[in-house]
Amino acid sequence: MSKRSLKSSSSGQARAKQAMTRRGWTQAYLATEAGLSTRNSVWKFLSGRPVERYIFMELCFQLGLDWEEIADLPQGEDDPDNVDEGVSIEAGDRLVMEATVPQPPPSLEETYLAVKAKLRYQFFKQYSRVQSSFNLTQQFALDEIYTDLSLLPHLSHQQWLEVDDLQGSLLQGVTQPQPMGLSIQEAIDHHGHLIILGRPGSGKTTLLKYLALQCYNSQIQPDHIPVFIPLRDIERYQQHEPDWSMTDYLQTLLVIEEITPELQTELLQQGKFWLLLDALDEISRKTSEKFLQKIQEFVQSFPNNNILITSRIAAQNYFFTGFTYLEVANANEHQIKSYIDNWFNQSVVPEDNDKISKSDQLLAHLRRPENRFVLELAKTPLLLELICCAFQERAQLPSKPAKLYKEGLNVLLNRGSRSQAFQTDYGYNELTLPQKLKLLSEIAARMFAQGYFYFEKDQVLLIIQQYLASIASAPVSGDLLWLKSENVLRAIQVQHGLLVEQAKAVYCFSHVIFQEYLTAQQWVFCKKLAIADSVVNDPEIIAQRLTDPHWQEVIALAISLAPLADDFLLQLKFELDHLVASDAGLIAVIKYLDTKSELLQTNHKPVAIRAFYLGILYDFGLNLATRLDQSLSENPHQEISLDLQLIRILSLAQSLAQNPTFEQYLNLGFALDIERKFSLTPALTKALQICKEQLPSPMEEKSSLLQWWRMQGPDWYQGMKTIVCQHHQLGCVAELSPSQINLLRQYYHGLVFFHKCLHSGCYVSPAVQAELENNLLIYAPSISSNLP
Repeated sequence: MSKRSLKSSSSGQARAKQAMTRRGWTQAYLATEAGLSTRNSVWKFLSGRPVERYIFMELCFQLGLDWEEIADLPQGEDDPDNVDEGVSIEAGDRLVMEATVPQPPPSLEETYLAVKAKLRYQFFKQYSRVQSSFNLTQQFALDEIYTDLSLLPHLSHQQWLEVDDLQGSLLQGVTQPQPMGLSIQEAIDHHGHLIILGRPGSGKTTLLKYLALQCYNSQIQPDHIPVFIPLRDIERYQQHEPDWSMTDYLQTLLVIEEITPELQTELLQQGKFWLLLDALDEISRKTSEKFLQKIQEFVQSFPNNNILITSRIAAQNYFFTGFTYLEVANANEHQIKSYIDNWFNQSVVPEDNDKISKSDQLLAHLRRPENRFVLELAKTPLLLELICCAFQERAQLPSKPAKLYKEGLNVLLNRGSRSQAFQTDYGYNELTLPQKLKLLSEIAARMFAQGYFYFEKDQVLLIIQQYLASIASAPVSGDLLWLKSENVLRAIQVQHGLLVEQAKAVYCFSHVIFQEYLTAQQWVFCKKLAIADSVVNDPEIIAQRLTDPHWQEVIALAISLAPLADDFLLQLKFELDHLVASDAGLIAVIKYLDTKSELLQTNHKPVAIRAFYLGILYDFGLNLATRLDQSLSENPHQEISLDLQLIRILSLAQSLAQNPTFEQYLNLGFALDIERKFSLTPALTKALQICKEQLPSPMEEKSSLLQWWRMQGPDWYQGMKTIVCQHHQLGCVAELSPSQINLLRQYYHGLVFFHKCLHSGCYVSPAVQAELENNLLIYAPSISSNLP
C-alpha cells in the first residue's frame, strides 16, 4: 500500500524555492493558492518534512513542478526518521516541536481532495495542451486558447420555417438575427444534466476539456470531481465487457489506490462526480442503443451527479430523459476577435513589436468587404484556426480565396471520418472521397442554378438518388435507392456538417461560400450544369449572369479554379459585349467613346480613357478607369481634368433646371470660374462668357433666382450642353431612355467585375489577357468576332 504522505528531496526543495522566487510568492501566498488555511504544510514542504500526499501534489501543481521529480520517493513516512514532527511556524520562523501522535484515518473529505488532486495531475499531463489541427509543430495551452462559446436554447433543425422564409432574407441581404444565447456558465449553473449539440469543428471537445480544467482549478463546480471521457473509449471497452455498466467503467478509469469500489459508490451517491462525455456521434449505430441505455441507467441510479454530453447535431436520434438540450451558436464578432488574439499570442512565430500585431491585421483583413465570405467561415472555430494558419506566415490572406475554401472543405471531409454513427450505413460507405465530393458538387450546382440556397429535403434526396443510380454497377430498385439516399444525406450531415438542417426538412450548406465554390468546381471539372432538368453549356450560362451579384462569386471562383481560363474569359467577354450589341443607342455610346479616346493626345491608355468618359458622362464613377490606368487619378492630363470640370458644370445646371436651390446656384458660379485653372481656347472662352452673362445676378432675391431657373433653366442647360459638345465633344450622344441607362449601368459594372477577374491571379495567357483588356469598350471587338 502506498504511503499517505510525501516529502521533498534536497534537490526538490531547491527547485521548489527557485519556482517560488521566480513567481515572487511567499509561503502564505502559496498556501492560499493551494487552498490551505495555514502555511504550516508549505513550510514542511520546503524543508523536506512529510506532507499529506494530496497536499504535496497540489503544491507541486501550483508551482508548475512534477511531483514525482520533487518527491523523495525512496523514503516514506513510515520510516522512523520520517515521522511528522508536527512543526508549526511562529513569528520570526521560530519552531515549536510538537509531540508525534498517531494519525487518524483520513476523512471522506480528505480522501475526496486527495482523489481530485491525483486525477487533476493525470488530466493536466494528458489534456492541458491542445495540438494544432493544421501545424504539427504548434501546441497551445488549453486555458489560454479557449474562447467562450454561446449556447442556443432552441435547436435550429426543429424550427417550423419554410424555404421562402429563409431564402427571402438571404437574397435581400438581411441577416437572420441570432437568438439570445446562454453562456456556458449560465447553462451549467441552471442545468445539471446537459446535452450540447454542435456542427463538426464547433469546439465541443475543447469545451469539455476546458470545463474539466476549470473544475480542477475550482473555478467551476468546485465541489465536484470532473471526469473527461471520450465516448469512443467506452465503446472499445464494451466490446470486451458486454455486461458492463458506467460504474464498472469508472472503476477501471479511476485506477488510483484511494478509490475503492465502496468509496466510488459513496462519492457517486453524494453526487461528487461531473461526467463530461464527449462525442456521442462517434458511437457506431450497431452498439449505440445498448450504450445509450447504459448511460440512462447510470443517470437513474445516481441522479445527483452532473453530466454533460456532446454530440454532432445530426447524429442526435435518442432522447435522454431529464436532460436539457442546447446547441452551439456560431461565433460572433467578439468571440472571433478573442480567439484570434489568443491564437497569435501563443504563436510560435515571433512578432515585430514595432508593427501592428498580426491579430489586429487579420481582423482588419476580415472586415474588408471582399473578405466577407472568409469572415463567414470564421464563425466555425475549426475553420477560424485554418484562417489564422493561412495568415500567419505572410500576414496576408491567400490571393486566391479558392485555396482557402478548398482546404476548409478538405478539413471537414477528412475530419468527418471520426464519426462512427453512420460509417456502416448502406449507401454512404460505398462512396469514395472523390465521389462524395462529386455528389456535393452536384447538389450545390443544381440548387444554385435554380436560385436555391435553402432547399427542401425531397429536392436533395432526388439529386442523391439520381447520382447513386448513375454510378451503380447494376440497376437498383426504387425503394432501395431511396433508402440509400436517406442514409447518404444523414451521413453527410453527421460526418462532415457540410449540409445542415436549418429548419424542419429544410437544408442548406453550412456556409454559402461552400455551395458557391462547389458550383464553380462543377463547371471546371464537369463542363456542364443541370438547370430545369436540362444540361446546358456552363460558360454560356454563367456569362449571361455576369452582372448578377449572386453569380459573380461563382464566376470568379470558376476562373480561379480553371487550369487555363482563356476560353472561359473569351466567352465572358463575348457575352458581356452582347448586352449592348443589339441596342443602336448603346452602340452609338460605345462608338463615341472610341472616337473621343482617339481625339485626345495623352500618355494614358486608350481603354482607360474610354472607361473614364463612360463613367463621368453617365455618373457611373471612375472605378474602372482607375483600375485600368492608375495615373488617371494620380496625374491626369489637363484636357481630361478640364472635361471633368465641364461635366460637373452640366450636372449642376441640369440639377438646377429640375429642382433649383440657392446652394446649387452658388456651386455653379464657382464651377464656371474655370479660366483661372485651365487654358481655354478663345472660342470656348467667348461662348462661356455669353452663357455667364445670361445668368441672373446672385444679388437678386433668392425667390427671383429660383423662379428664373424654373422658367429659363432648362434652355440655359441645353445651351451650355451645346457649347460643351461643340468645343469638347462631350454629351454629343443622343439621350438614352431609363431602360437604356439601366442596361448601360449593368454593362459598366460587368466590365468592372470582368477586369477584376482578369487580374485575380487566374491562369490566363499573357497575350489573351492583354488583348481582352485593350479591347474593352470597343464596338464589335475582333477578339470576340469568331465566337458564336
